[in-house]
Amino acid sequence: MCMIDVTDLTQVKSGDEVEIFGEHVLCADLAERCDTIPYELLCAVSKRVPRIYRLNGVPVDKNLHPLG
Repeated sequence: MCMIDVTDLTQVKSGDEVEIFGEHVLCADLAERCDTIPYELLCAVSKRVPRIYRLNGVPVDKNLHPLG
């Protein structure tokens, strides 16, 4: 399970879209800040979180899950 504490972020409200890591936040950079490795962060994200797979920067199928 992966949780993000937004207690002190007053501009954040329920339903807002966030990017934990991705196009603007590299997983490797976040892992370094958390004193871990990217693989550990990726494993912490549950299957419930939709993945967006890209081919040459274009989304292929946002509903595709690697394990079904």
